[in-house]
Amino acid sequence: MSYDLVVKGRCVLPNGIQDDCWIAVKGGIVAAIGQFDPPPAVGLIDVGRDFVVPGLVDGQTHATSYKGLKGFEPTTRSALAGGITTIVDMPYDNPDPLNTSDRLAAKIEAIQSCSHCDVALYATVAPGQGVAEMAALAQAGVCAFKISSIESHPVRFPRLPADETLEILKASVPLGLPVSLHNEDQEIVRASIARHREAGLTAPRHHEPSRPEVAELSATAQFLELGLATGAHTHIVHISTPKGCAMVRDYAARGARATGEICVHYLHFDNDRDIDRLGARMKVSPPLRSGYIDALWQAVEADEVSFISSDHSSWPVDNKLTASIF
Repeated sequence: MSYDLVVKGRCVLPNGIQDDCWIAVKGGIVAAIGQFDPPPAVGLIDVGRDFVVPGLVDGQTHATSYKGLKGFEPTTRSALAGGITTIVDMPYDNPDPLNTSDRLAAKIEAIQSCSHCDVALYATVAPGQGVAEMAALAQAGVCAFKISSIESHPVRFPRLPADETLEILKASVPLGLPVSLHNEDQEIVRASIARHREAGLTAPRHHEPSRPEVAELSATAQFLELGLATGAHTHIVHISTPKGCAMVRDYAARGARATGEICVHYLHFDNDRDIDRLGARMKVSPPLRSGYIDALWQAVEADEVSFISSDHSSWPVDNKLTASIF
């Protein structure tokens, strides 16, 4: 058999690293893997002793949060440079979120005109909107829905109250799509930030304690409990604590369709260790915490989370370099 393309190099296979490996592609699909002499092919790429890896999927990006739909061009170009061939983009577009079929059509058109890699799309539901649009969005091809338990922006990134969250979860079941949550309790976080401001604790290192772990766990627990009650597939989009990973695992063991993800920064940065060096550049929410890196890697190894994502956002760094971290 002749193939369209053969790529030679080093491969990581289930039984270990294999030198002099080749991967044969036909019709855009990996058709065969072997060692030493490659089969006939129209094209051959030999990378020597470099590793040949599949294109990665980044399960959480925000390509359009700053530049709007124009953000797809630089975001997808950067993704390819990092070996990512598919991004899964969140619905919190600038200036309006993806919560209608018309906005979905506009976003797809933008992807077709300027994206350098494959893109999957989340949709959302606005407060007070109801669930009537969800079926049409699912039919048009969105892969999931995302909501938030805390407001980041009143229009683009609003908070959904628990009663509306419950109805969204019910409506998602016949559609067969997961519903994901940005998992922070708004009342706890806002009260904590107010106390920090009043005390003058507004430096970058105060971002972590201003958004305490209990705020994340409280929002996560409520969402997973609503998912268990409805039979919906609930997904936590960025777990920053080992307890959060264990919570997803325990709900799944109880029969819930519960999954979660860890973002790559939680596996590499520590607030106590890195904040003096990086300052406000470390600002993400939920925050980078202290002393959890090893335990989070253990959760990954134990399959307590489904995948690792970037949560990449296209905001310029100046957006973080403000006098107050809040």
